[in-house]
Amino acid sequence: MAGSPLAIGIPMQIHDSITRAALALALLSGCGSPEPEGPLADTAMPLVTSSKLTITAAMVQPDGLRPVAGPYQNLFDEQALVGDPRAGTGSNPLTTWGDVIFNDAAYPMGLIIDLGAPHDLTDIAVFDTFDSGTVSFAVGEPGAWTPMTSITLTRWQAWWVVPVTQRTRYIHLSRTRYAGMNEVVIYGAPVTGEPPANLPPTVSAGADQTVVLPTNTVTLTGTATDSDGTVVARQWTQVAGPNTATLTGATALTATASGLVQGLYAFELTATDDDGATASDRTQVHVRPAATGRGTVQEVYRSSSTPGGYGHVLYLPPGYEEGENWPVVFFLHGMGEQGNGDSAELKWVRRNGPLAYIDREGKDYPFILVAPQTGRSGFWSAYEVQHHLDPFFEHILSTLKTDRKRVYLTGLSMGGAGTFNYASRFPAKLAAAIPVCTGGYGATAADALSIVQADLPLWASHGLLDNDIFYTATAAWFTHFGQTLGGTGTVMDTYPSPAITATAFFRPGTGKWEWIAGQTNTDSTGAGPVNPLLFTLLHDGNHYIWDRIYKEPKVFAWMLAQQRP
Repeated sequence: MAGSPLAIGIPMQIHDSITRAALALALLSGCGSPEPEGPLADTAMPLVTSSKLTITAAMVQPDGLRPVAGPYQNLFDEQALVGDPRAGTGSNPLTTWGDVIFNDAAYPMGLIIDLGAPHDLTDIAVFDTFDSGTVSFAVGEPGAWTPMTSITLTRWQAWWVVPVTQRTRYIHLSRTRYAGMNEVVIYGAPVTGEPPANLPPTVSAGADQTVVLPTNTVTLTGTATDSDGTVVARQWTQVAGPNTATLTGATALTATASGLVQGLYAFELTATDDDGATASDRTQVHVRPAATGRGTVQEVYRSSSTPGGYGHVLYLPPGYEEGENWPVVFFLHGMGEQGNGDSAELKWVRRNGPLAYIDREGKDYPFILVAPQTGRSGFWSAYEVQHHLDPFFEHILSTLKTDRKRVYLTGLSMGGAGTFNYASRFPAKLAAAIPVCTGGYGATAADALSIVQADLPLWASHGLLDNDIFYTATAAWFTHFGQTLGGTGTVMDTYPSPAITATAFFRPGTGKWEWIAGQTNTDSTGAGPVNPLLFTLLHDGNHYIWDRIYKEPKVFAWMLAQQRP
């Protein structure tokens, strides 16, 4: 299995020997090589020796996704001057490619570097000018990029040297606003005729789960990739538990375990690649006894002592006092529920969504549910989520018995826009986000990049017939997601005609979105998307689709299966 992602600079004098030792150990253990950020490309292979590659201006051109402004050629104009940054020799570069357009919508800007022939890459070096943006590198070919590594530039006039293990002819460089750089140096070696050693698959059995009886079924969702080939077989097995569960779909990445009783289960996912190598990973399912009674709902009225100043409705699940480390779902209401958070108006938050099902249908949930109320001048804006909503979330998480690895956010209409706003500013704080019929047209490439780089699972839904907020408000986000991942065109380019209810999956191999029939988080093979981004378009839905989303069992089941490392 692959090691943990890292994106760090290595001191120049010792970087070379550390890299060689790490790669040699990877070959011996079969565990792959260190990864800064992002999966290995399909043809990655470890190397023993490498040298600085010669990059000229003729080898570099804009990627064509959006206009590239400024002297990007400065990234490769002082290759001789800088010497060997990996070894700590040479001078600092003088010319820079900084910001010349000060509009987030103009970013990310991208370049394609053509090495002329396949090379095995071992290191990327970037001279950080002084800014705080992000530069990302991908491999593959135009229209089919696989992320390689990303660096957030937080140094001042200093080199970053990041080890990589990739085979490619083409490199895609993408930078955000504020990602000023002076020079980029690439290390590697031309591909020889010797075939690479086979690497085993990379397997994840997914996050551990907890269910409360009478729920006795869970969905097991894993991933399996092969950096130098394809995965040809997948198999779920039960390795521990108080009884023998019934496994359905055990040869797919997504399986169902049913017939569970109280106790602790362990399930193992094994993947086999096209050269016969196997790898496995395990996940646990904790089945808790049925809680007595019902969950409780409390209205907490607005107080200046509460960070953010929000009145809020708090739902605690059955068994809250006996349990610990509960998952938390924050719910953001729509415009019709704005109020001043007092005893007369806070109750409006309970009109729609999960709180309404608790009140009117006797529904209980296996998580804490918190619904703040924003005022009539509040719209869950980018400013509000950063300066008011985030401090409120932190207050809740530190006050209640919560699991910070399982913090979720959802909202409808105006609250859907707020979900996107918060997710793009604090993606690392969330395990998943579910925006429903987003109430704003605020999608930007920079915000989409933030969500993609954090690998935040996100499942958005909209009605095709929504005349209050057109479905294009949500579609724009996914177009940006796809382009950030190296795709071309828009998410709607491949939507079926005649229209059907379907869910869009991004396919890195083609750089296009594939629409899977139905409101679903898996395709016909039982697999979810490589990048955990889902867009369901209800062909017969108007603006008021939230009951169809929140009452669909697989939506919250998918959400609760997500967990931060």
